[in-house]
Amino acid sequence: SFLFYYPPASKDFIKGNNDLQLLFKSMVLNGTRSMISSIRESRDTALIKIFEKWQSNKSFLAKQYSLPLKQRKTDLSSIEAQTEYLEKELSIKSSGFRNQQKSSQTMSADVVKNLEKDESAIEFVRFKLIRNNRSDSIMYAAYILTRNDSIPVFVPLCEERQLQQLFDSAGTTATSMVSRFYRGAEVRNKNAAVTLGNALYKLVWQPLEPYLKGIKTVSYSPAGKLYSIAFHALPVDSNTVLMDKYVLQQYTSTRQVVLRDQGIANSQLKSITLFGDAAFSLDSAGIVKSKARKEERNIVGTSRYTLPGRGSRGGTWTNLPGTAEEVKKIRSVFEEKKINARAFTQTNATEENLKALSGNSPQVLHIATHGFFLSEPDIMGKESGLTNKNTYSVAEDPLLRSGLVFSGGNYAWSGKAPIEGIEDGIATAYEISQLNLSNTELVVLSACETALGDVKGSEGVFGLQRAFKMAGVKKMIVSLWQVPDKETAELMTAFYSYWLKGKTINEAFAQAQAEMRT
Repeated sequence: SFLFYYPPASKDFIKGNNDLQLLFKSMVLNGTRSMISSIRESRDTALIKIFEKWQSNKSFLAKQYSLPLKQRKTDLSSIEAQTEYLEKELSIKSSGFRNQQKSSQTMSADVVKNLEKDESAIEFVRFKLIRNNRSDSIMYAAYILTRNDSIPVFVPLCEERQLQQLFDSAGTTATSMVSRFYRGAEVRNKNAAVTLGNALYKLVWQPLEPYLKGIKTVSYSPAGKLYSIAFHALPVDSNTVLMDKYVLQQYTSTRQVVLRDQGIANSQLKSITLFGDAAFSLDSAGIVKSKARKEERNIVGTSRYTLPGRGSRGGTWTNLPGTAEEVKKIRSVFEEKKINARAFTQTNATEENLKALSGNSPQVLHIATHGFFLSEPDIMGKESGLTNKNTYSVAEDPLLRSGLVFSGGNYAWSGKAPIEGIEDGIATAYEISQLNLSNTELVVLSACETALGDVKGSEGVFGLQRAFKMAGVKKMIVSLWQVPDKETAELMTAFYSYWLKGKTINEAFAQAQAEMRT
């Protein structure tokens, strides 16, 4: 608020303010990841025992949360309290926690040192505007750093109510927002997108442009409602989107610029595991029978026809024949390069097989299936009829309201009690966060709305992307909205082809995006 009302504030004050943002943003996420990693490498038997009890409690709770309310244990509150206490003990006693406090001292100067000469780091912030001890409104602003600036520039952007007005104008669903912000109601109707989309660009990005002259790469970290904006696709004018002007890279915090790398090189690739073409509607007998099967040996392609999207808000999950073709093509791309490619499809595309990767995960994990995120209004029954059908839609924890659907998932999704000793086919973010996927360099979630979740203060989005990060994954490709089956298969195949031809992950995905736009 001081910076907003008195722009010529001292340079030390601006720098100190930005340093605090770098310290606090995603601190819990980074601390938890650091703690878990250090414990797994520890030889402290007492600490490991606490860790195993904590994990056991979390697994038990995950199972209980998937049950209808009437079938749950009545004493969950005591187990929840014990689990929280164990996590605090782990944080205090682990060297990872102490190391996190040291590594948290990432300063603006450290970020500047690691920027390329034509690169800028933008840390977006959301704050209550306070004057005379009163909060007038919620504001958005940005700190901008370049190689030439030892002190960040503070740029006020807009009020949250202005953003919300634009979101309301674009519609209440992700589909309508995509149409009205980024492309128009029809592909031919460019003006529809330019009006609202360009208004969004002017609100959140145009004020930054004077400070980005000569910049080609922008590393940025969103805040608040900005997490739901696809910056790459923001229309600058009727012919240009933001990714035409800059190479854009999103981080949970720009402090990660200090620790970043380009990811694994294609010459180092040795393994990929793929999931796709899941059999969502197995009955109870089929679910039990599929448990004995281990891995799909032969993948059969399916015919092409009008394909559904990879998301749903109600009813049951429909089959995705496009994912069978997707897995088949990607597998062949890797096998041509003599890279080990495992594929789980149909009755083998199970939650069990996903969880079996924990502790021995592949370098690349590709999951082509249905994804979901149920927002808080769904809990109150305002947006869907799901509240009477399954437990996920009434969960308070956002990590239980987002997830991926595997074979047999319709059984539990329709409200039936999971079969004892068998995973229910709905892998929630809560469950995924407990896996050990630290060997995995890249996760590609070829599914709908996998970037969505509840935004919690400075801690970012609580959903699938956070869950996989907690599991130890380095890089992710996720989606903000519902994706079409056939076109997503084309995009993913193109991405992997470019990557294996020598591009970096970022370059390969940008080229695949450009190809799809054409």
